[in-house]
Amino acid sequence: MRKNKGAFTLAEVLITLGVMGIVAAMTLPAFVQKHNEKVIVSKLKKSYSTMQQAYLMAVKDKGTPDLWGLVDNLTSENDDIYDVNNFLYHLKDYLKIIKYCGKEAKGCWADTKTLYGVLFQHHENASRYSKAVLADGSNILLHTSQILNAAELPDGLRIYVDFTGWM
Repeated sequence: MRKNKGAFTLAEVLITLGVMGIVAAMTLPAFVQKHNEKVIVSKLKKSYSTMQQAYLMAVKDKGTPDLWGLVDNLTSENDDIYDVNNFLYHLKDYLKIIKYCGKEAKGCWADTKTLYGVLFQHHENASRYSKAVLADGSNILLHTSQILNAAELPDGLRIYVDFTGWM
């Protein structure tokens, strides 16, 4: 008499592997997306912390922004005072900057899509935009909007970060 050893047949093993492959193919994209979201959130937190620390050090050394000589309603006619009005100019000594572009966009900011797929253009040579490339590979763009009139415009400063170079 033969003893039944209880082994699986080749067909059973192949069917099991096929089912496992299908389940893995269906769940893997969700895991990858979750991982990418966590990476983006951690990079945004790092960027926020970096900018916050630079701001706090600038305030410690130079006083609050109302003492920095920022000019309201900057236009292209008074470009000679651009650096004084440029908020990033006052933070650049406290950031690890590889390249400071000011209002020039070349080499600092490219047209990019936001997380929601909206195209964000770099506004080359726009007086209210200042750009830099940081040592960590991220690109930052600061947009000032009547910074001295913060009571009427609570969003007087917007900071955009592009860290696609990090990925």
